[in-house]
Amino acid sequence: MIFVINNLKYDTDKMELISDKCEYWYKGELLGTPMRYCGRDVRLFRSSKDNWLLTYRSNYTTYGKALYEKEVENILIQYDLEKYEQIFVLTHSLYFFYELTNTNHKEREETQKLIRLCKNADGSSFVSMKYEEIQNDYQAYWQIVKDRAQAPALIANCMRNIIEYFFNFVEKLDFPQVFQKPELQDIRFLAFNRYMNRESHSKGQNIFDIKEFDYDSFRDAFKLVFEIEGYPEHYQKMMK
Repeated sequence: MIFVINNLKYDTDKMELISDKCEYWYKGELLGTPMRYCGRDVRLFRSSKDNWLLTYRSNYTTYGKALYEKEVENILIQYDLEKYEQIFVLTHSLYFFYELTNTNHKEREETQKLIRLCKNADGSSFVSMKYEEIQNDYQAYWQIVKDRAQAPALIANCMRNIIEYFFNFVEKLDFPQVFQKPELQDIRFLAFNRYMNRESHSKGQNIFDIKEFDYDSFRDAFKLVFEIEGYPEHYQKMMK
């Protein structure tokens, strides 16, 4: 069912039904006397952009009313407290995440909603996610590397963690050896090399200023590391 209210389109088929236990009273007249009537089949919907819509039936016609979040809060507290009472648990620990989430898929879908809190140069946002999206810290590093809006220091640090983990684990290479290849000596990649080797204090040229960060140059150098060592497929897979 589609409603257009204040130039906004509400399509209940594309919205999430939050509650069908609420009541809604609206004003009317009977023989010139002001009256209050209780709507039937009251339903409360929320859009993906967090716009709220309440629908109700009266005299065989269905009406829609746009609501502010505070109005929704008051209605849920009064009529459907179970929906209003939610517990938000924020964690960056994968172990705690797996301990907390219900392993039964059906029960998890009914009782838990998984949300990723993202923060980058554009601000903070909540993004719905699936249980299967969370795997381990290694995948999490790649997610950050793919997002150019993340803080430069965070992207660079995640690149370093990925290279250190992957090549130490797969090829048993000492970290500095990875950056000795001639292909990585291009002037575009000097800032990348300095950051990756920033703990080598014996060399003054390894001092790094984050203002030198250029996402495209860092990404190209990062990609080149995997290509040089013979793992281009791994890079392509993780950057999808």
